[in-house]
Amino acid sequence: MPQMVQGLVGQSGGLSSVPSRFVQPAHGSPRRTHSSDQLDAVPVIDMEGMHAPDQELRSRVVAEIAKACEEWGFFQVIIHGVAPILMEEFRGVADGFFSLSQEEKVECAVKPGMCVGYGRFFETSDGVANWADNLILFSYGDEKKLANPCMSSKPKRFRQWTT
Repeated sequence: MPQMVQGLVGQSGGLSSVPSRFVQPAHGSPRRTHSSDQLDAVPVIDMEGMHAPDQELRSRVVAEIAKACEEWGFFQVIIHGVAPILMEEFRGVADGFFSLSQEEKVECAVKPGMCVGYGRFFETSDGVANWADNLILFSYGDEKKLANPCMSSKPKRFRQWTT
């Protein structure tokens, strides 16, 4: 398993700069259409329209997502249908997982041929790595995706949330 970002940052003394293997080329960055001195807000997308019977409303939401991705590279989602108490509880479980030791987290490492588990994903063809450690789990889909590689009993309630 490659050295994980959390481990790099947690080393004694920390980091004074981002290691070069994590620096994305400028041509792959979202185009910048606003100046840094503008007080623009992060785009906020209301997902309620995605479930509306009105095709025009759904198309508008899709267009907003595309614009936010092109101009910012990310966006905030609201009105997505997930209860705040569930998000809060799962965030606590996720924080607990990422607080485990590296040895404990490796129990959930991505297995060959699988697209789920703990690891670094989405490295570019030129070898540039994303500055993120990931835990990817599917709760729907075909049986291969449901073959959960991570049956950790830590942190508490992790197994309940991931099976």
